Amino acid sequence: MSHKKYFYIGVLIFLVIFSISAIFFVFKKRPAIKDLVKIENLISPEISSAPQASAPISIPQDTEGAENSISIKESVNLEIPFTPQAPFANWDKLHSEACEEASVLMAIYYLQNKRLDRYVADDQILKMVHWQNDNFGGHYDLSVAKTAELVKKYFSFEEISVKYDISIDDIKKELSLGHVVVVPSAGRYLKNPYFKQPGPYYHMLVIRGYDDKGFITNDPGTKHGQNFSYTYQNLFNAIHDWNDELNIHENEYDILAGRKAMIIFGE
Repeated sequence: MSHKKYFYIGVLIFLVIFSISAIFFVFKKRPAIKDLVKIENLISPEISSAPQASAPISIPQDTEGAENSISIKESVNLEIPFTPQAPFANWDKLHSEACEEASVLMAIYYLQNKRLDRYVADDQILKMVHWQNDNFGGHYDLSVAKTAELVKKYFSFEEISVKYDISIDDIKKELSLGHVVVVPSAGRYLKNPYFKQPGPYYHMLVIRGYDDKGFITNDPGTKHGQNFSYTYQNLFNAIHDWNDELNIHENEYDILAGRKAMIIFGE
């Protein structure tokens, strides 16, 4: 082989080696894909191809329906202390007209967790009558509104309200909430066998509960009035408010014209 031929072969080998080295050098210096991503993020940090999680949207809830919806319990019987309106069986004119005083006294003493015996009851009834003589101008039958006024001013008790045009369920709802209910009534329509017949034209009593048979009451019109039961329709039909504008209610139809109302204690 001639020297010239060896020369060309050497040049060819050199060129091959040079080309391989050049290719290796170029690829070694080229940044990896992950490095390019890092560089791109450094330049534009606000740009990201990854999806971003959305902030949760708060949807306001309608609570008005829940507030107005009161669950009626199957039965209720509040442990309200009892007193007849004549604690010592002295049915004189004053005590014969003291059903309002006795009813509110039972409600207040229950809510204030006070002991109520016949001595305390009679003393408080007499004091309430005396207060009415000084502030109402006499001792009269009282409507639910006037009775609530007596409670607020005499006992300085504000957790009381009056509701009109009520239903049986309205009474049950208040009792289910633990509230004491006092109702006015056409007394003779109660048909209580323990009343001195024919019974009072106007009467007020405490409803302390109910069961599957009817309403459970503390009726101050008789010494047998503790836990006295009336059927639902019997008591509800008798509920009628006193009309303060009429001075004398000698006609039972005057009483029946009164609205169905209740006094709620403990709201």
